[in-house]
Amino acid sequence: MEHAMETLMFTFHKYAGDKDHLAKEDLRALMEKEFPGFLEGFFSLVAGLTIACNDYFVLHMKQKGRK
Repeated sequence: MEHAMETLMFTFHKYAGDKDHLAKEDLRALMEKEFPGFLEGFFSLVAGLTIACNDYFVLHMKQKGRK
């Protein structure tokens, strides 16, 4: 765990340079080079959760209407 955190911090500073933050372009470069496929997986996760929440909401609203 400690090694993973250290690696993450070094990677952050590699892309941030002398700044103590990442610009949008720096973050995109970091994600594309260091975590390829993460964004696709993340968006798939968000889409799946959205669909599940919508399905639950629709079902809940139908059941509420029947009472």
